[in-house]
Amino acid sequence: MSRVLTEFGLTDNMAHMIGQTFSQLTVLYPAVKTGPRARYVCRCSCGKSTTVSGTNLRRGKTKSCGCRRASTMRKVATKHGNSAHPLYVRWANMHARCYDPANNRFYRYGGRGIKVCDRWHVFDLYLEDVLPSYREGLTLDRIDNDGPYGPDNFRWASYRVQARNRSAPVITEQEIADMRRMYTETACTQREVGESFGYCRDTIKHYLRGLRA
Repeated sequence: MSRVLTEFGLTDNMAHMIGQTFSQLTVLYPAVKTGPRARYVCRCSCGKSTTVSGTNLRRGKTKSCGCRRASTMRKVATKHGNSAHPLYVRWANMHARCYDPANNRFYRYGGRGIKVCDRWHVFDLYLEDVLPSYREGLTLDRIDNDGPYGPDNFRWASYRVQARNRSAPVITEQEIADMRRMYTETACTQREVGESFGYCRDTIKHYLRGLRA
C-alpha cells in the first residue's frame, strides 16, 4: 500500500481523506498541487464539483460548492422588505455572481475568488454605504478588479470606465443566446441585462440591437 501511495504522490493523510464527507462535500481525490497546502476535488450534495483545501474542509470553513450561500441569499432576497428599491436588483445580482455557481457570470467572480464583504450581506448596510455617491447612469465597480465587493473597494463608474477595469471579455455563443432570451422574454432593459451578465452597455447593445421595439 505504501508503494502505491508513493507512486501516485499521496501521503497517508491524503489517502485517508478520500471518501470522507464534510458537511455537503465528499472528497473524491487530491487535486494537482498548486501550493503548500493539500487541496482536494470534492463533489457537493447538489451534484457540482469544486476544489477545496484540506484545512478548510477539516475546520468546517468550506461546507459546499457555494450553493449553500446562494440558497441563503435567495431566501434573504425573497423576504427582504426593500426588494422594490432601485438598487436592490444590483445588490442581488452582485451576490449571485459571487455565490451562485448556476449564475452565468459566476466563473468571472465567485469562480475566481471574488466575494462580498460580510457587511454587504445586509441590504440596508450596503445601501447606507453606496447610496450617498450614487448617480443615475452609473454602475457599481470594484476599484481593485481582484478584490472583494465592500465599502473600501467600490466606486460608481460609467460603463466605459468599468469596461476598462475588466479583462477583455470572451463572450460565448451560449451567453449571447442567454442574453437575447433574457431581453426578449422579460421586461428587463439593456442596462439590466448588462448588469446581470457583467458586460458594458456598448457590448450589450451590439448583441441586442433590433431584437425588441
